Amino acid sequence: MSVTIEIPVGSYASLAAMLPPAHTVNVTVEDIGSDIGDQVAVDRLPLRSFSYDPDRHELDVTAGGRDRRDPPVSHRVTGPTGIWVEIHDGMVHSLAVESAGHRAIVTFHSRTALGRTRGAGAPIVHASESSPVELFG
Repeated sequence: MSVTIEIPVGSYASLAAMLPPAHTVNVTVEDIGSDIGDQVAVDRLPLRSFSYDPDRHELDVTAGGRDRRDPPVSHRVTGPTGIWVEIHDGMVHSLAVESAGHRAIVTFHSRTALGRTRGAGAPIVHASESSPVELFG
């Protein structure tokens, strides 16, 4: 089951608490606007941090490179006018962030990892933690 909710402006600072833990997901960030079209800013890179600065009214998504030598990539949205969260099976799947004629879509992808070492046939499991999703309201 899927549901989309709008996050009230007063709850933007608490948004990071309802997102998947950074060490369990990769992110894709698309920036969409009539002046720029659809551009992929980050493509399935490990999520490092997600933050909102209420003083500057800026939202920042930082993703790491594929290995430690790659520098982090940051995507900043200044002056968000609306944020919507899409929830699948009780977990946040994506965010849509509106600002000044643009929309940033942040999609969370579960990382996969080998289960306990049991040889070449070890099952692949999703590296995720259960985290309750609270609906802001």
